Amino acid sequence: MDTLLIDRVWLFLATILVLSMQAGFLLLEAGRVRSKNTISVAQKNISDLTVSWAAFFLVGYWLMYGHGVPATDLSGDERSNDILRFLYQLGFCATAASIVSGAVAERMKFVAYLILAGVTASLIYPLAGRWVWSDLSGSGGAWLAQIGFYDFAGATVVHGVGGSVALAAVLIIGPRHGRFDEKGQVRPISGHNSVLSLQGVLILFVGWFGFNGGSVSPADHQFASVMLATASAGCFGALAGIISGSWLDQGIYNPSRISSGLLGGLVAITASVNLVSVAEAGVIGLLGGLIATLGSELLLRRCKIDDPIDAIATHGLAGLFGTLVVAFVSMPTALPTGGRAEQFVVQAIGAAAIFTMAFSVAFFTLKLLSMLMSVKVSAEQQKLGLNTTEHGEAIGTDRVTRALEDQLFEKSSPLSSFEIEGDGETEELAAAMNQLLDRHEQARQIIAESQIRFEQFARTASDWLWETDASLKFRYLSVESDIVAQSDLVRMKNQYLHGLLKWDENEFDSVNELIEKRLPFDSHDAELLLPNGDRRLVDVRGIPFQENEIFAGYRGTFQDVTERRNAEKRAIYLSHHDALTGLANRRALVMDLEKTLSREPAAIAAVDLDGFKAVNDTYGHSVGDQLLLEVAKRLRASVAKFGSVYRTGGDEFVLVLRRDANIPNQKTLVDGCEKLIARLSLPFHDKERELRLGASVGVSLAPEHSRDADELMHLADLALYKAKSEGKGCVRVFETYMDNDAQHKVAMETALRTALYNNEFELHYQPQYNNDAKTIKGFEALLRWNNDQLGSVPPRTFIPMAERLGLMVPIGDFVLRSACQFAATWPASDRRSALTIAVNISSVQFNQSDIASKVSQMLDETGLAPERLELEIQKDILIENLPSVVRTLSTLRSFGVSVAIDNFGVDYSSLRHLKELPIDRLKIDRYFVRTLEDSKRSREVTHSIIMLAHKLGYVVTAEGVERKQQSDILKSWNCDTMQGYLFAQPMNTSQVMDMLQRIPDDYDNLRSDAA
Repeated sequence: MDTLLIDRVWLFLATILVLSMQAGFLLLEAGRVRSKNTISVAQKNISDLTVSWAAFFLVGYWLMYGHGVPATDLSGDERSNDILRFLYQLGFCATAASIVSGAVAERMKFVAYLILAGVTASLIYPLAGRWVWSDLSGSGGAWLAQIGFYDFAGATVVHGVGGSVALAAVLIIGPRHGRFDEKGQVRPISGHNSVLSLQGVLILFVGWFGFNGGSVSPADHQFASVMLATASAGCFGALAGIISGSWLDQGIYNPSRISSGLLGGLVAITASVNLVSVAEAGVIGLLGGLIATLGSELLLRRCKIDDPIDAIATHGLAGLFGTLVVAFVSMPTALPTGGRAEQFVVQAIGAAAIFTMAFSVAFFTLKLLSMLMSVKVSAEQQKLGLNTTEHGEAIGTDRVTRALEDQLFEKSSPLSSFEIEGDGETEELAAAMNQLLDRHEQARQIIAESQIRFEQFARTASDWLWETDASLKFRYLSVESDIVAQSDLVRMKNQYLHGLLKWDENEFDSVNELIEKRLPFDSHDAELLLPNGDRRLVDVRGIPFQENEIFAGYRGTFQDVTERRNAEKRAIYLSHHDALTGLANRRALVMDLEKTLSREPAAIAAVDLDGFKAVNDTYGHSVGDQLLLEVAKRLRASVAKFGSVYRTGGDEFVLVLRRDANIPNQKTLVDGCEKLIARLSLPFHDKERELRLGASVGVSLAPEHSRDADELMHLADLALYKAKSEGKGCVRVFETYMDNDAQHKVAMETALRTALYNNEFELHYQPQYNNDAKTIKGFEALLRWNNDQLGSVPPRTFIPMAERLGLMVPIGDFVLRSACQFAATWPASDRRSALTIAVNISSVQFNQSDIASKVSQMLDETGLAPERLELEIQKDILIENLPSVVRTLSTLRSFGVSVAIDNFGVDYSSLRHLKELPIDRLKIDRYFVRTLEDSKRSREVTHSIIMLAHKLGYVVTAEGVERKQQSDILKSWNCDTMQGYLFAQPMNTSQVMDMLQRIPDDYDNLRSDAA
């Protein structure tokens, strides 16, 4: 067969394959866009083919090759080769225009696109072809080819031109409506039919054999290798798309990735397909596929370039790569420039020149066109779809989609049924949608009812409900109407979470960290700032929520905890403070003292009020409370500059003093405490009453005595006890012996509690003599305590302790019963039967028991005659409730019992009520008896007491008589009875019985023996 004929037939077949690529582009683009735009895309593809034909036929071919107008020049058999070349180049030209169609799909106006396609076919593509290929026809002008630029089948001339024009168009018209959110993040827009687009890719793959193979004769030895290299590049490009797409989409195999990879591989091989081996073609295709896939993602994510079919990356970037890679394939001698570096420079110059020309012409064409008309369809038209808005047509389900959008955009009555006529498929879809709308209406009603219930619950709930958007601006806020006015609520909703709430620094950091991580936050306190100026403390809880799988904000609750937190603060305050005085309490003392001791030397002063109990019992607790408040005030004022005050008990206070320049030494400390006592001893005024208290102070020092807080307080208490035991109203600083005394005291108290049970008490009896100092009037019962460990403990030691421990009543009962029992056993005689037994009754025993009933009962039990019993009461009983005291004493005397006042002196309380008391005897305080010989005052006082008592009809007894001179003086004043060591020491029961047996004999001998 004729070789020329074979070449013509092959060129014709290649032309058909290239033109069939228009069908591939149509299917690819139609499948990659939404169904509402498929008719528009298809019509643009067919239209750009016709426009390209006209423009290239009329202007472009002549501009590219310089052969005049094809309609007149390309006729006759002799021009067959030129005609086939024209048709072949027409396919290339239409391909360049179709590339732009996919990039601007779904948003460029039809007319504007046709104008751009015409400019591409008549000017841009012809110029690029002229610069590279015009020398092939012998017409000249291929300046790029002349400097060595090589592009075998149009990687730059066709695909680079298409990519450059597409880039200019996309930059002018911008992205599709809704492609990016307000933050610039990509919103997914998927094509409606991936199968359709893949069919288009397969058609393009087949057409590419004509695209690359049309430039080589079948008779040429390169023909087969060109075909094989084309297939290899396409397949490896598809493989690159699968791999890179899986990585980009996190394991998802998106059909668009294989499409971009396959086409990128085909585009990349186009420039050097006749120069490479099959292996090299595979590598170039693989890299081209990667560039197309990754490049499209980069342009979308980073550059915000919206390209529905990835045309710019697939044709522009992969075409650029294919053009530049020419310099690195084959042998350098096969390259037009003869060297790789030189060839690379030439390839770069050529690619840059064509890109600059194509981009500039397209950009300024669209800029000029946009001044005359709108080149981009409106957002509303994009929502509705170009099928209907530009072409008045709809694909089957488009009518249903349009009707549904009318519902959504409220262009028809809400939730009305679809009434659509059409093919069976459309009617079935409409019927299904109507059923869906019916269900939607039912769901809407349920939601509306739920919303009403929710609002009712929100209004009555104790918690406030809230919701924010992603920026933390409130979208919903339910606050009780009686707290916030409706107008104020609107203003609150326009605020942000952190603007409406005031957090402390720690809470803010904690919550903000959780919010930044989109995590829930639970139970954080914040101050809610209300528009009226009020502030409420709220417990804030929130959880993040999503809409369309994107973080949309937070929902949560505010719980008003103002009152609860105030109550908690009050409880915490009260747990560390005294409710009456507001002073810190013992718990706070321990905590504060430990902190103070860790920093500096300190002194602890334990303060106890003297006489407070008597005032509190006499005038009542309200007066006592007022006294404590005034005491607290004076203490605060005294130590405000160098210490703190704590109330640790009823009338007990503790001062923690800093030993700094204000207290340089122990003397200064003691002087300060004495001034404090003086200040507390100043009178307190309560209405018309003037009250006086005293105070005792015990001091311990840190670090000298201890560094432990509890130990220091204990030592201060020991010093305080010492101060009180030494007469009160003084200051004592702790010394080591005090601790020993305290331990001894504790041991004594422990033993005293069991002494009565262990029969450790016994009575001794001291005789009381008549004025003649010879005859016995009776005996006084004296209590003695003998303990195995403590030995003989004197009454002056254990009696106050027994009163403090609450043991005095049972001990007093023991004394009274034992004395009565013993007296009832004395031998009978006239003289013995007249002897009396005197028993001391403590003030505690007198006040805390029904003493009259108890005495009567014991007299009955023991059989002792009442007139033989004499009860000695303490003078401090007289300051108690006098009417009650008088009644009790009168009852006792009515039994026949005698009553004496013990330790009588000249103090006001003794004399004031003397004439009112139903008593029989006064016992002169031993102090006056002891000093009779040396003190004129004692003699005057004692003589006055005896005369006063006799004048009132009372008998007088002097106790503590130890010397004869004392006895003589008392006799001269007619003192009725005396007792003391001068006459006899206290004796046990056997000694008493022995004495009583000898009473009828010789009294002088009896007294001297006893003495």
